[in-house]
Amino acid sequence: MRKIKGTREMFEIIPKRNGQLPKAPIDKLGGRYGILERFKVGGIGSPKMFYKGGNEVFDSLSRQISGEETIVNIELLKSGLLVRAYSGQRSKTLGIPFTNISAIHILSSSNKEDDTNDKNQIKTIVFELKDHQDIICFVNQKNLSDLIKYFQKSEFGTLLNV
Repeated sequence: MRKIKGTREMFEIIPKRNGQLPKAPIDKLGGRYGILERFKVGGIGSPKMFYKGGNEVFDSLSRQISGEETIVNIELLKSGLLVRAYSGQRSKTLGIPFTNISAIHILSSSNKEDDTNDKNQIKTIVFELKDHQDIICFVNQKNLSDLIKYFQKSEFGTLLNV
């Protein structure tokens, strides 16, 4: 676990040699949900998003492998989030307590490459963090409704702004 410079509560989680995440940082975020709890909350994993910018840890991953899109997904923990970014064979994971999230905004609508097909409509997602290390992603229209349902879970409280 590595605290990110300039942040109060967000931290990068360094995986073990076998690729698994260590238990201590996950416990710091309240721990994982058990199988029955996962069903009760309606699942813990978010739909796929694409990283756009704003966070130094994920920016460094994007710079390492140019030309490939960085995919982001979220795992819901009891007191926070594991936010993972993947680009090629590399990945980075951030632990973010709920207390560090100011809001989750679903913002602008635009056409990807001026295509009028609904599947190519995209929305910008901004995870507004109290330490100003915002995470900015985008999502296709076809995944948008699932993403909105994910962020409407009671665990997110009133963080979602559509």
